[in-house]
Amino acid sequence: MDYFKQHLESSERARDAYQKQFSIGQRTLLDLLDSENELFEARSAYTNGIYDKIFAAYRILASKGQIVSSLGLKDPTEAAQSDYVAGDVSPDTDYKTWTAKPVN
Repeated sequence: MDYFKQHLESSERARDAYQKQFSIGQRTLLDLLDSENELFEARSAYTNGIYDKIFAAYRILASKGQIVSSLGLKDPTEAAQSDYVAGDVSPDTDYKTWTAKPVN
């Protein structure tokens, strides 16, 4: 992530310098637009890097079978047993017409 952040910061500095140079006639509009495009690409890469890192962490948790517990959720089978009356569902149940009965 450090590389992406450094690239973003250097692209911002380059764009600012190109804007100043453009305003005094030392850079062309094409140079200025190229620096803006480079800044856009750097921002995009930085943002993608952040989300890639998050996604990788969740993939690792999922592969270890720990994603549900890491999110502080109940295991689906435990949640079903604690929220609904046991015995209402069998493998032959027609799920289109079946409705769960909450425990009172």
